[in-house]
Amino acid sequence: AQSGAGAAGHPLQSRSFVLRRDTSKERLERLLDEVRDFKSEVGTLVLKHEYQRSQAAKQKRMLEAITAGVDGERSGSANHLTEEHKADLELLQTWFARLVADTAEYIGPALHRFERLNRPSSATTVSTSRREQQQQQQQPDDCLVLLIDPNLAELPLEALQQLHFDSLSGMSRDFSLQLVARRLFGSKHLLDEDGGAGGGAGDDEEDDDQRAAAVGGGGGGGAGGKAGKDKASKAISRIPGLRDASKKQSKIIPLVRPVPPGHLAVDTSHIRHVVDPYLDCAETEQWKPLDQFRAMMERPERAQQFTPRWLGVTGDDHAPSVGEYEVYLREGTGFIFYGMERFLAYVPPHAVASLGLTDCRLVALFDMAQTSQSFLRQSKIDVVKRSDQLRLEKPVETALLMTLAGVPALCCHQWASTLKENASRLATFLADVLEGGKTVGQAVNFVYEPYKRANPEDAAAAASDEPAAPATGEAINGDAAAAAAKVPDGQALQDAATATGADAGTAMTETPAGAAATDGFEADAAAANRTSFNMILYGLPNILVTLIDK
Repeated sequence: AQSGAGAAGHPLQSRSFVLRRDTSKERLERLLDEVRDFKSEVGTLVLKHEYQRSQAAKQKRMLEAITAGVDGERSGSANHLTEEHKADLELLQTWFARLVADTAEYIGPALHRFERLNRPSSATTVSTSRREQQQQQQQPDDCLVLLIDPNLAELPLEALQQLHFDSLSGMSRDFSLQLVARRLFGSKHLLDEDGGAGGGAGDDEEDDDQRAAAVGGGGGGGAGGKAGKDKASKAISRIPGLRDASKKQSKIIPLVRPVPPGHLAVDTSHIRHVVDPYLDCAETEQWKPLDQFRAMMERPERAQQFTPRWLGVTGDDHAPSVGEYEVYLREGTGFIFYGMERFLAYVPPHAVASLGLTDCRLVALFDMAQTSQSFLRQSKIDVVKRSDQLRLEKPVETALLMTLAGVPALCCHQWASTLKENASRLATFLADVLEGGKTVGQAVNFVYEPYKRANPEDAAAAASDEPAAPATGEAINGDAAAAAAKVPDGQALQDAATATGADAGTAMTETPAGAAATDGFEADAAAANRTSFNMILYGLPNILVTLIDK
C-alpha cells in the first residue's frame, strides 16, 4: 500500500498480490526451533554479560574508594570485554546471519516478486513536462505491510534483503487482511475523502463528545455535548497531575504539522509512559532507564513543544498497579513502556485483552532488558505461573493481544536487548517521530536502513540525540561507550559488538537511525546486524505524532 493519495486524476495503483509457496512442515518446525534457541541464547548471554559488568563496576568502585585521589589506569583492562564476550558476540551475529539465510531459503522464490516493486515504471514517452516530473517526484513513498501467521511472525523477516527496496519508507506486520481493514477503516480518524487531515481536531472532538455522552448519560450535541464532555472528562480521568499538566497548554510552543490524508494522528499532549517500575538497575549502572528517559524529555527544544504534558509513573515514585497501567493505556493517545523484562509480566494478559485501546494509537515497548535484580524478582513470580500463562507474555503473543485490544500500532522487540541498545533505540525513535516529523513506519525503517536519510540535518539531529555516556560509572560495553562519546555527531554509535574487534564481514557494528551509512551497506542489506532488526512494528506504519489543538 502507499502512504498517501495520488495526484488529482491519477489514482494510486494497487500493488497488492498473493504469494504462493510450497511449504514443508518439518523444515518450518526446524527453523522455528532454531529461532527459539537463538532468542533463548541471546537472553542468556545478555544476562551473563550484564552480571559480569555489574560485578566489575562494583569492584572498580571499591578500588576507587580505597585508592581515593589516585586516578590510576581507569581505562585499563577492566574496561575491555573479555575474550569470552568477544566469542559470544561473534557467535550471536553468525547465528543471526544463518537464520536470515535459512528464512530466505524457506520462503524461496516468493521473495523475487518484490523485485518488481523496486523497478521504475516504464514511461510511454521519452520527454515529459516539468509539471509531470514534479508530480512524479512528489509521489508518496511505499509502505509495506506483511500479512503473516504467528509461526512466520517468529522469523526475522525484516532482515531479508528482498524486502528492502528504494521507495520503501515503512514496513510493518499484521496477522490478517481483516485486521488491516479494521485498523484503517474501522477508525473515524482515517481517509478523509474531502481533503481534510485525517485524525484532526474535529474528529477527536466528535469522538470525545460521544464518549462523554455515553459516560455522562447524555449531553446531546452542540454546547450541551461540549459541556457534558468537559464534565465527564474531569470526572472519569484518574491520572494524577492531569489538571496541572493541562495548565501548561498556554506555555507550549505551537506545532504546525498537518496530518496528510490517510494518516492517523497521535496527540503529543496525551502521551503516557511507565519507566522502570521497580528500579531494577544497580547503582553503578550507566544506562539507567530513568536517567536516560528524563534526559530525553528535558531537552530544551523538546520540553517546550512536545513533552511538557506527558504524564506517567516512574519507579522512584512508586510501582504502578495493574489498574494504573489500564488507566494510562486507556486515557492516552500514545503509551511508552521503558523498563526491564516483558511488558505483560507487569500487566496480566487477560487484563490487556479486556481493554478497549482504539484511542491509544501507538504503543511503544522498550522492554526485554534484564538485570540481576529484575531476573531475580521476575523468577520468583514466574515460578508459580502455568506454562500457558508464560507463553502469552512472549513478543508475538503480546502483539496478538494488543491487536485484540484494538491498538492501531505496536513497536516491540523480538528478543532480549541490553540497556544501552534500548536507550539508543528510544533516543533515535523520539528524535524521528517528534522533532523529525517522521511517521512511525519511517522511524522504524531508519533503524533498518539508516542510509535512507536524505536530509543531512535530520541525520545529524538524530545522531546528536543519542544517549550520552555519563561522566562516571562503568561502561556497559567496555570502552565502547567512551569511544562513542568522543565521535562527532553523524557518526555511528557503536554497540557491544564494536569493541569485539570482529572483522567488517560480520557486520557487528550497530548503526543507529541517525548515523551515516557505511560503505557497501546499500548493496548488501543481508549483512544485517541482529541489534538493528530487533525492534519491529505491528499494525499501521502511517501514524504521525503532532499537536492537536482542541
